[in-house]
Amino acid sequence: MEHDVAIRTQVNETIILLAVQCIRNILLTKKKKRRNRTIWVRDWINRRENLGASTRLLVEMRAEDSEGYQNHLRMLPHQFDELLSKIENAIQKHDTHMRNAIPAKIKLEVTLRYLAAGDSMYTLEALHWVARSTIAQFIPEVCDAIYRALKDYMRIPCHEEWKRIEHGFQTKWNFPGCIGALDGKHINIRAPDDTSDYYNYKGAHSTILLALVDDNYCFSYVNVGTNGRASDGGVFQRSKLAQALENNTLNLPERSIIVADAAFPLKTYLMKPYPRTPTHKEQVFNYRLSRARRIVENAFGILVT
Repeated sequence: MEHDVAIRTQVNETIILLAVQCIRNILLTKKKKRRNRTIWVRDWINRRENLGASTRLLVEMRAEDSEGYQNHLRMLPHQFDELLSKIENAIQKHDTHMRNAIPAKIKLEVTLRYLAAGDSMYTLEALHWVARSTIAQFIPEVCDAIYRALKDYMRIPCHEEWKRIEHGFQTKWNFPGCIGALDGKHINIRAPDDTSDYYNYKGAHSTILLALVDDNYCFSYVNVGTNGRASDGGVFQRSKLAQALENNTLNLPERSIIVADAAFPLKTYLMKPYPRTPTHKEQVFNYRLSRARRIVENAFGILVT
């Protein structure tokens, strides 16, 4: 590039400078003028500290109705406090001379309510007395902070934990040798620009959550983000879980298996129901397998209620 500049003539340099100046002037004239704000915060939102859910509803729930508090935010008060202590420094902003920053506590409460119930921005604004434009801005930031703070909690069970899960499936669900129930769930999304890959067989647009669940409805493994057009079996075969099972790197108990439905491939470590018209013994097996496999479906139900 330096050689190219060195051999330019003065005329060419002048033409280039003029062209750049013209383009700059065009961009400046097309740039939208920033609209002057008439008010920074609406008057009723300014009364958040006295009338918002964080200082009224949730305070009363903490004191008198812990079950209602848990239903509202999907966690007990002491669990909320523990999570807040882990992410508070990451999500708390500084006050300015124009206005005070929204407290980290309110941000977390709004985000948890959004994740728990999928409330609209209008509903969250009315409940917590926080502008919906502000809510839409900080929810992704809080989710990122939660992920960073808790990502180490999602880990591969050790051999003793696999044995405990196996014992749980045998005693609770009468299916010996099982260390998890596997299934996929379609999570409906707004249609993206490229709709073909996310349009699923149910006639909606979705992304897929693939999960392995233990005997107590807890998630041992999750894979989320594959487009809704893919099959559950296809998502599994491309997952790190499948690779680990094939390579035998999970330190599983001997001859342990995972139960799944007919959408998944039959493997030495993965059982699914007998197809077509099973015999009486095969029907009994299918029933037993279904009892163990429904744990993952129940876990999905608990997740969204």
